[in-house]
Amino acid sequence: LAARPFEKFFNLGEMPETLIDNLPTEGLEVTVKLDGSLGVGYWYGDHYRIATRGSFSSEQSQWATAFMQRNYDTSGFPHDTTLLFEIIYPQNQIVINYRGEEALYLIGAIALDGYDYPYAGLQEIATRYGFKLVAKAEFADIPGLLELAANSSGVEGWVLRYPNGMRVKVKTSEYLKLHRLVTSLSPARVRDALLGNDLRELIKELPEEFRQQVETTAAFIESQVASEEVRLRQLFVRYQPLAGEGREGRKAFAVAVAQNANPADLPYLFALLDNKPIRPTLIGKFDLTTVPEMVGVQEDEA
Repeated sequence: LAARPFEKFFNLGEMPETLIDNLPTEGLEVTVKLDGSLGVGYWYGDHYRIATRGSFSSEQSQWATAFMQRNYDTSGFPHDTTLLFEIIYPQNQIVINYRGEEALYLIGAIALDGYDYPYAGLQEIATRYGFKLVAKAEFADIPGLLELAANSSGVEGWVLRYPNGMRVKVKTSEYLKLHRLVTSLSPARVRDALLGNDLRELIKELPEEFRQQVETTAAFIESQVASEEVRLRQLFVRYQPLAGEGREGRKAFAVAVAQNANPADLPYLFALLDNKPIRPTLIGKFDLTTVPEMVGVQEDEA
């Protein structure tokens, strides 16, 4: 085992265990949620490196590893504890503008045996190695935090941590709206991702708040395109016997199709005659006005 990062954690109210009534009643610690990329520290031989979600060589991991090597003496870093950082630098801006700041903020530390350091432990580690430390926030209760989340600006949100290591995310309404804008999340974006066969990459980059919307929109487009492709192929089977050999056969097919089929179907029928795929064209020309509105998360929860 080389590293032990956070277990996946969810938004407040997103899962049964994150409903307010089901949360522990004592030991809550709240820290500011920074808007960068999670960096996972690990040893590789004699070298200390930073990985990001799903990658040892992403741009963020390469930047963070180089930043760490330039600014810290890594020789004394622990081998039995995974240090977790928020990677902040201008080229990695997502929504929040940190005004040129370049930093690795310590946001967590988990021993390989599973011990999850509380904030006091993070303070000791940050002091020992000279790390910047994520800020702690004080809240009397969760309803007060939710009220702040509804009205705050310039912050992504907060992370709630309990003594058993359970974490819960709370994001501000403004951040969710801005994130959707800056990522241009729309039916057109989903259609383009389907067309480029990179839907999984799009989904992987998004916070959980938006993944369900993207998946639902993609499923709608795929379903409609599949139905249209079936219809066109059935229509093609009807006219295909007219397409004999050579130019005359093709001409007979063209005449029959032109006289009986919808003009909008002609390009697809001729593509099928030439054994060309029609799905990419169907996706590219899909009528996006038929897609159900991609409403925002806040409206969904309301």
